[in-house]
Amino acid sequence: MKRQIKLFLVMVILMAIVACANLQKAWENATPEERCRIVTFKMQRTLNGAFDAGKLYILAHPEKAPEWKAKAISTFDFTNKLIRTFTEKNFAGMTSEQVILEVQPKINEILALLATWGVIVNK
Repeated sequence: MKRQIKLFLVMVILMAIVACANLQKAWENATPEERCRIVTFKMQRTLNGAFDAGKLYILAHPEKAPEWKAKAISTFDFTNKLIRTFTEKNFAGMTSEQVILEVQPKINEILALLATWGVIVNK
């Protein structure tokens, strides 16, 4: 029985290594536009998760609603518009690094505000 478990674990680890290698190869073969789309998709998911977590927090702590409206909502709005602008332009002439440099600081600002309230955001 122990031998079967060990064999199973070795197979799982090997499959994970192969999957990581395939993912790396796909990233290397992706065009700059595809890389921008991948990065943007991940950032949008993080942003959506942060917004949902913030809304739930505000429901439980209505005293934070004015700060939420004053700081978070405008930053969410700006960041969403920024992502939309890049997407509408099909990331013309951009690299994934440029997208990250433009968008990630705003996402970090939102996450930092939520963290000061003790909100945990699943990325």
